[in-house]
Amino acid sequence: MIYGRRNDLLAIFFCLAVVAVALALSTDHAFAFGASSSEDEHVDKFRDAEKAVKAKDYNRAVQLLQDVLAENPNNANALNYLAFSQRNLGQLDDAMKNYNAALTIKPDHKGALAYQGELYLMLGNQPAAQANLDKLSQICKRGCQEKDALVAALAHYNEGQFLSNAPATTPGTGY
Repeated sequence: MIYGRRNDLLAIFFCLAVVAVALALSTDHAFAFGASSSEDEHVDKFRDAEKAVKAKDYNRAVQLLQDVLAENPNNANALNYLAFSQRNLGQLDDAMKNYNAALTIKPDHKGALAYQGELYLMLGNQPAAQANLDKLSQICKRGCQEKDALVAALAHYNEGQFLSNAPATTPGTGY
């Protein structure tokens, strides 16, 4: 009887240890005890950049996002916002590079797929925009606003109404 109880306690202890390790591994490091002030600053810069994008202050957004990416170059959301801002500033080659980087990190990034699709339309590459829409259709089985936005952009493009004031540039090589 003693051995049975001891084995039960060991089993419980083992299960608790496994759960503790799993929680420790799944918890974002930003929530760890003793998170540095530079991590807080990184989060604040990203939030400020989001606000700048929403306010259409794209120059400020680019500066802030470059700072964020200097600390975390694999931040797909920051790369997407940077590319979006660059696209709105007419920096189309840089925008394409950053959309590609975001999608390399996170191939199913809905925002990057939709916005890159719009950039493809600005560059006159309807087949590439359609390919992004096809990817979004696979990701958004029940629909999503990114897919809806790219569907609308393609419809306007096909009607000759899409981005008539877009800068006339051609895509760089390697896209």
